[in-house]
Amino acid sequence: MRHRFHSICPYFAMFPETFVAKHLAATTFAGVVFDPFCGRGTTVFESLVRNRAAAGCDIHPVAACISGAKSDPPEMPEVSARLDALEEMFDAGEASSSQPRDDGRYYTAERYWAFLQEAWQGVGPLLSEKARIVVRIGGRKLGKTEIAKRLTGTLREGTGRHICLVDGGVTSPVKRTQANVFRGPKASPTDEHDFCFIVG
Repeated sequence: MRHRFHSICPYFAMFPETFVAKHLAATTFAGVVFDPFCGRGTTVFESLVRNRAAAGCDIHPVAACISGAKSDPPEMPEVSARLDALEEMFDAGEASSSQPRDDGRYYTAERYWAFLQEAWQGVGPLLSEKARIVVRIGGRKLGKTEIAKRLTGTLREGTGRHICLVDGGVTSPVKRTQANVFRGPKASPTDEHDFCFIVG
């Protein structure tokens, strides 16, 4: 039965918990499941539900808030106290944000690949001797072959380790996205690609 926390807050590039469950079932080594781009925390939460040690991080403050709330939900007194504090801030006219209004995404392929390589540099030291990295990625202007090649390259350069792409990847159409609400009924189709890598 689906845990109710999985329906907390839609987010960019979400994937279902069944995607995580499939890859957790395929891992035989018992390390920490780490999601360096955890978004709304599906990987971390599903891992915890299945009694696996897990951690995640995300640069976006909304993602960090959502995933933190799912994986370590606050007690009711904490929620009440926070709501009271927010209400006081709002009433005092202090309810403004210092956060920039952009969503943190990269809009050119080169900037995105440079970002990924830098991210893998940070992830590299956290990986065990043998690790499995699963990436779900999509893009309207990038083909599957190019994505596989660039992902493999950024992983190799970023981690400095031997990277083996397990298979050619699995492609599936994106059926519903938040963005389509704004684009209307004629939104262009998008595919997502799932790639699995073994790091040695």
